[in-house]
Amino acid sequence: MSSSAPTRARSAGFLAAAAVVIALWAPVAAVTGLPFAVAAGASGVGLSALAGRVDRDDRRAPGAFLVCLAIVGVALVLHVTR
Repeated sequence: MSSSAPTRARSAGFLAAAAVVIALWAPVAAVTGLPFAVAAGASGVGLSALAGRVDRDDRRAPGAFLVCLAIVGVALVLHVTR
């Protein structure tokens, strides 16, 4: 079963946006001491990588990957300095 290019692009865009939204939980959890900070960061990175696999021509997936890595870095700094 083959999917069309617009469907792949829409799916990749959704996955990239979901990756950033899920990764935003990492700094919140790191500051408040709530669980799953590492899981949120890893899920964001994984989803953005999946977005890149769904549509290799999509420009949002590498951007989401870098944003997720930056969010994880901020969470790490907040955790260490807290």
